[in-house]
Amino acid sequence: MQPKLFSFILLILFLCSCNLRIEHVSKEKESLRNEIEKVQYRIQSINYNEFSDDYDEEIIKTFQWVKESYFSGCYQLNDRTDYLNQLLFKIKNVKEGNTLVDLGSGVGMDCILLRHLIIGEKGKVIGVDIQERFNVVARKYSEIFGYDNVDFILGDIRELPLEDNLADVIISNYTLPLLAEKEKVLSEIYRVLKEGGNCYIYDGILYGKNYDLLEKLSNDTTKSDWFINRSIRENEYYELLKKTGFKNIKIKTTDLGYIDDEWNLYRVMGKIDKFRHRKNIISAGVYIYAEK
Repeated sequence: MQPKLFSFILLILFLCSCNLRIEHVSKEKESLRNEIEKVQYRIQSINYNEFSDDYDEEIIKTFQWVKESYFSGCYQLNDRTDYLNQLLFKIKNVKEGNTLVDLGSGVGMDCILLRHLIIGEKGKVIGVDIQERFNVVARKYSEIFGYDNVDFILGDIRELPLEDNLADVIISNYTLPLLAEKEKVLSEIYRVLKEGGNCYIYDGILYGKNYDLLEKLSNDTTKSDWFINRSIRENEYYELLKKTGFKNIKIKTTDLGYIDDEWNLYRVMGKIDKFRHRKNIISAGVYIYAEK
C-alpha cells in the first residue's frame, strides 16, 4: 500500500473515532439532562397543600420559592447538567455505593440527583447546610422520592458534624466562595474523607495583575458580594491543598470576573481564553479536584 494512501486511511479512521467519541459524550450529556428534567418536573408537580399544615410559614415559602424560581430558565438546567456531567462522565469520581457528602447542599437537588443517577440503594448521601429551612425542605423531597439513604443535617462546613474517614467523595458547588477560612474548610474535608477519597469543589480566586486594584477591593467590605475579600490566588490555593495533605491536585478555571468603568462586576462563562489578559479581570471561578 502506498504510504500516502495508508496515511489517508489512518486519518479517516481517526476522524471517525473522534466523531464516535463526541457523539457518545453528547448522548451521555443529553441523557443526563433528560433525567434531571424528570426529577425537577416531579418536584415542581408537588401539591404543597397536601402537607402545608406540617410546616411553618417560612418553610412553605421556601417550598414555593423552589417551585417558582429555583428551576427557572435554561441556565439553571444547563449549569446543573454541566456540573453533574463533570462528576459522572469526565472525572468519574462518583460511583455506585459511594458515601457522598455535599457541603452547602441547599434544598438537596444535587444529593437527590446523584442518589437517583448513580449512588443507588447501597450507598449513602449526606447534605450539610447551615440553614435549617433548606434541610427541612430537602428532607421532604428525599422522603417523596423514597430515598431513606439520603440525609440532610444542620452544620457549619468549617466544623463538620461528621466522623473521620466517612466519605468516598465530598462535593461543594458555589458555597466555598462565601467563606474566608479556606484552610479550616479544607482541613475538615480532608478529615472526613476516607483514605483514597476525593473532593470536587467550586471556589473563587483572585485573578489578574492589577494588584493595587485587587488590594483595594479586597479591603472594601461594600464589595463583599464579589467574594474578593474572601479569595486567594491559585498558587496560594495549590500550596494550601498540599499543606493540608491532598495529592493529585487539579485546578481548572471555569469563569472570569471583570469590572467595568462604573465598578460593576460581570462574569465571563465561556471562551475565557479570549479574556484572560484583559486588565479589568479581577477574579475567577475554579473547580478543584484533589485526593486524600
